[in-house]
Amino acid sequence: MSFDYSAYIRDGVRGVNWVATDLWIAAVGLSGTMDLGDIHRIMSGEREPTRHEYTVLVHALNERFQDLGLNHPMNYWEELPRV
Repeated sequence: MSFDYSAYIRDGVRGVNWVATDLWIAAVGLSGTMDLGDIHRIMSGEREPTRHEYTVLVHALNERFQDLGLNHPMNYWEELPRV
């Protein structure tokens, strides 16, 4: 069993009441180079994010969670379960 990046990112997006476009805008604001199609493919599970893409997406989500007063509930790459 492997870690489901797409489900984890989708859960984070729902947790901050965003849609894929919101995540893309936030990622671009952090100098992410993904396009909106990349975000959709990652969130749908069509492809897994690279380590760098994952870090940018989770950082964008964690910043939004912090804006909402919720610290940073999304795990960074190093904190993910390894199987």
